[in-house]
Amino acid sequence: MSHFKILVIYYLLFGVSVLSSQEIDDKNNQDYCSGYLSEVYGTLDPIEDTLIRSNIEKFFDQNFDYTNYLNYDLYYDIKKKKFITNSKNLDLSDYKKVNYPNFEIIILNAHIQNVIFNNPNGNYCPAFGDNCKSNSIDLYFKAAEDFSTSWNNYTNPIDYLNYDFKNNQCYDLLNTNISKKNFISDLNLYIQILLDQ
Repeated sequence: MSHFKILVIYYLLFGVSVLSSQEIDDKNNQDYCSGYLSEVYGTLDPIEDTLIRSNIEKFFDQNFDYTNYLNYDLYYDIKKKKFITNSKNLDLSDYKKVNYPNFEIIILNAHIQNVIFNNPNGNYCPAFGDNCKSNSIDLYFKAAEDFSTSWNNYTNPIDYLNYDFKNNQCYDLLNTNISKKNFISDLNLYIQILLDQ
């Protein structure tokens, strides 16, 4: 697993906190889905079994339109701590190659969009903010608890994806309208935020 992916997983996974049940409405959906999608990404990304990863990719191909192009080989500049945006005419041996298959792009894009760009307060709460209300943090960790409970009900990731994941409210945030250029730009901003913490 690449250094960057380990960094993302480390910062996305804060652990699971036992919280009282709360009703999740549209106002609180951002905080909840921030936690939920970070857990989904952090759990699916490290799976190394090629058959399971292939089946996860097939699940996303079957449930979303236009996933054919969502398999990016990106090149990470370790010195600059960001992905390069234009690899033409570059000696790519100087960069760390990182592959993002469709499910990682779709989930990570939804997480980045939800955490950073839809945040009305601009402090990336609750994932990165230090001025979070207790309700935001509670919802973030409630999502992690919900994910953990549902994930542990299955022995096969595909069963989890077909049942609990598809029926979770955060599933509606996923889409495939993702340009490679914008994804790299958003990912670089995300990395910068992670590194500044």
